[in-house]
Amino acid sequence: MRDCITKNEMDSFFESFRNMILDLVICTTNVETIIEQNKDNPEKIKFLNPFLGHYVSLCYSYSVLTLSKLFIQEEKRSFKKFLNKLENNDYDKELKDLLKKNTETFESGSNGEYDYLFKNKADIKKEIIVARKEISDAEKLIEKIKARRDSYYAHLDPDKKDKIEVESLSEINELLALAQRIYERFFGGFNNSTFLFVNLWHMDTMFTIINEHYDNYTRMLKELEDN
Repeated sequence: MRDCITKNEMDSFFESFRNMILDLVICTTNVETIIEQNKDNPEKIKFLNPFLGHYVSLCYSYSVLTLSKLFIQEEKRSFKKFLNKLENNDYDKELKDLLKKNTETFESGSNGEYDYLFKNKADIKKEIIVARKEISDAEKLIEKIKARRDSYYAHLDPDKKDKIEVESLSEINELLALAQRIYERFFGGFNNSTFLFVNLWHMDTMFTIINEHYDNYTRMLKELEDN
């Protein structure tokens, strides 16, 4: 008898994926904001540079570790492990009932309205093939991220740390975009729903306050000098 994946287990995978992807969105968008501010207002924010440099380093290390969890086979909550379970395991009654409900929704809709819904295992396997192809196409970048994690972030290897190419923000964003696409297609295919990944902890407000304070301070100094 084959192992069974339950709806609760599937939902647990989705929750883990969602939390990791959301954290990556927060890290990358905040780093992009810091880069933009350093370009546009370097004088206004230079007193923050020690903190911002430390924060950016933490974001890079967290991003590499999190992307490894998502894309490395051996990780407990990786996409590969999730896809293998969906392909090779039986489904519990609750999960089968969900597919049945999706079939009814599909049949009640207009032509093409619900094509994205998973109605049976054949639909799921088609999407698994697409996801595996996308992951395979990104394998070179995934291996780079893994090497960086293994030699620097997770286990510092003095003999390797200077030989491993540093990951770029664009590379992190490339794998983040892939993670979002895979999540959205499977979460939407099963649940007929979407999740909006939005950074609610954005640094825009902080930088607006800092920039306004700097402008007010320099204006006050100028007024004192003029008087």
